[in-house]
Amino acid sequence: MQVFPLAADPVALQSLCDELFNDMVPASVAYFRPALPLVLCTVLHYPEMAGDLPWQSGTLSQNEIYFLVMLERLRKAGGRWEFVEYAATTPYILVDSAESAVAGRERFGMPKQDAVFTGQAPELPWPPERQPYLSVSAYNPTPAGHRLDPLFEVLRQPRRLPDLTFSEGEAVGRSPLDPASQMGNVLWLARALSRASGYGRPPHTWVRSLAQLLGMASGEGTLPVYSLRQFGDPEFRDAARYQDLVSFRAQVADLQRLGMFAAPTELRIHRTQVRPITERLGLRVSRRERTQTPDGEGAVDVLQPLAAVYAQSDLELVESARLCWRGAATAWHGADGRRLGPSVSGLRSRYNRSLGPSAAAFLEERGPRPILDFRFLMMAAHRDCVADLIARKLPTGAPIEVEPLAVGDVSAIRIAAYRSRPRAPSDQEELQWLDGQYLSVSVPIRLRANGREGTGLFLLRDFTDNGFMVQAIRELALAPTSAAQFTDSGDWFSTIRPISPLLSLRAPALERTAVGARVTPQPVLDVFAVTGPKAKHELPIGIRPEELDRVVTGLWPHVFGIFPIVSTGEIHAPAGIGSPVSSRVVLTHFEDLALADGAYVHPPNVAHLLRLHDSETFPVWGELGLRSLPDESRLGDELRHGVVGRSWVVPAIAQGEASYRINISRMKVLWERHAEGTRGP
Repeated sequence: MQVFPLAADPVALQSLCDELFNDMVPASVAYFRPALPLVLCTVLHYPEMAGDLPWQSGTLSQNEIYFLVMLERLRKAGGRWEFVEYAATTPYILVDSAESAVAGRERFGMPKQDAVFTGQAPELPWPPERQPYLSVSAYNPTPAGHRLDPLFEVLRQPRRLPDLTFSEGEAVGRSPLDPASQMGNVLWLARALSRASGYGRPPHTWVRSLAQLLGMASGEGTLPVYSLRQFGDPEFRDAARYQDLVSFRAQVADLQRLGMFAAPTELRIHRTQVRPITERLGLRVSRRERTQTPDGEGAVDVLQPLAAVYAQSDLELVESARLCWRGAATAWHGADGRRLGPSVSGLRSRYNRSLGPSAAAFLEERGPRPILDFRFLMMAAHRDCVADLIARKLPTGAPIEVEPLAVGDVSAIRIAAYRSRPRAPSDQEELQWLDGQYLSVSVPIRLRANGREGTGLFLLRDFTDNGFMVQAIRELALAPTSAAQFTDSGDWFSTIRPISPLLSLRAPALERTAVGARVTPQPVLDVFAVTGPKAKHELPIGIRPEELDRVVTGLWPHVFGIFPIVSTGEIHAPAGIGSPVSSRVVLTHFEDLALADGAYVHPPNVAHLLRLHDSETFPVWGELGLRSLPDESRLGDELRHGVVGRSWVVPAIAQGEASYRINISRMKVLWERHAEGTRGP
């Protein structure tokens, strides 16, 4: 890690505490105020992140940058304020791992956001003491779309003297400090502290806070980090469907290296409306520079850290918990389910937009929608297997009936994939929410809920390479959406080869080895077009030609097109994913579709086959009872040749394509339940 302490205005930090917590959370649980007039800007590389049992959970690696604000937590008891503990919060976190961003937001409420890291050294961005340059770019979402723009840079001159290093607690070497610069820092901090006196903080109390927090950082204690976790309300753009105050305690388990950069270091933060970092944190700016942006002229704030430190250590998550929670229109409750305040009928929880780019923007009005080229594939599966899988995915106690549509004992499994159509370079600067590629696995169903009945699709899995779409769908609909990588030939219904690969999908999945496990992109499915004699492949087991025609005729109209989607999901306790604190069933409707191009169904002389890969992370294929090619099939054996692990080759019994402009018209929560007092293991 590289740590850059930055001088910050305590008044601005207090306003930040009010925005993030104090205006939302009951005072009987927590009231936060800044513990130091400092913000720690920290750049980290995690070579390996894992749980207690890495062989079970796998490991991840990532680069990260966060701004950490040190806090004091108080609470009101008996009409008086009492000190509880020293703590911290991280209002800005950027990572280059989509899995980490989703997990951090859903598990702990960390406002993690996707970013792109680039460096000058061969290893990025490590080893830290030899990285002279680091750049972080982040996505700037707007109602019109989102764009990748520069956000943060670290520039350091070549080192002139050895760094101040520590070995077993003893200093080795020396590092020069500019007396004039340090005196300027002291005077600025003194003025900032005098401004903070209105908050009842005599300047000498900051010294006590610093001593306490340094002891925690050295491994002598744990530092609780607080976040306000929230999930947007699909039906009300400015409301939260669920909120809770989450804390987790981290401890430095082993400090291997510690050093101080002797060379001058400066940080450059690009000013954006989405992330006003310097203003919100009250950071001391040395100078301001002008720069050119796609929108015109922008500004860059240049900051001088009070010091620049690098370290290598092990960080351990000691414990995590939620302190209080509330639903969409309920009062705050304690972790034990006890109500902390009166319920107000019709009052909805306010969505805290101060936490940065949110899923709520997904529902805002947008500019012209992109043209999406859709591909629809239909597979056959055993009805009973599909019904069992849906029953397991529906939350226990939900007063909703879902049954798969079927012809006899055959149900349909729908694969819907789209790719946004390329646009002119001038239009690509603002990418729309639906840009990129997407693939979903769903089942045509009959739905009965709230005394009404209709047909739609039950979502089993979906994948996209658009990080904002992953975040929005998971936080609004709690849908099982995963970040993915696509390889698309762009040639679906015309080919000159006997077997032509059309689409490959890879998603992060658990990969076990003899000595451990890691989460890496693994193949999920591949789509092939087969022509000529090979197109006359074996029919699915147990379906006669005349029976197959009835299945296609009866079920294809429920597969081809855009229909309402039913999705289910859970919010888990921060202490353990086996403890859901909220369950939800959401119905998503789409507005009337504007057909951009015609549809082409059942292309002649071209068969489509799917090679489905079995994995511990995505076991859905083995649970569906798919009508796959028999093991003795030469075509199936050819497609499975060289594939590691178990796989199925399943023919598409119908296929088609169409181009649409689509938009979500509304989301409706069919059912929701909060588990009061749920605790982790």
